[in-house]
Amino acid sequence: MKKVAEPERDARSSGIGLVVTELALSAGARVSVPALEDTALEYLSAFAESEPHLSVFAADVTDKTQIVAVVTKARARQGEIGAVIACAGIAKPDYFAVWMTPISSGTCR
Repeated sequence: MKKVAEPERDARSSGIGLVVTELALSAGARVSVPALEDTALEYLSAFAESEPHLSVFAADVTDKTQIVAVVTKARARQGEIGAVIACAGIAKPDYFAVWMTPISSGTCR
């Protein structure tokens, strides 16, 4: 499987989405990726220069207008869309810690 080169990996556009992109490309799929304007966008765009089946678009997936624009551009560049895989997530590292804090009875909240 051809790997996307990773300089300093930015957690906002990496992880599962990056691996799914690599797997889809290795299977011969045409892949369009919306990425935030950050380090991930830069290195994915650089990788796309040598990967004809990869298109990268600057977009915030929480903004419907930006996603509509990405879909329009992706269809114009690569044709009809056969599948959509949503891999966006929000990480709050300490979110569950508060629920695992012992209370006076010795149980968790």
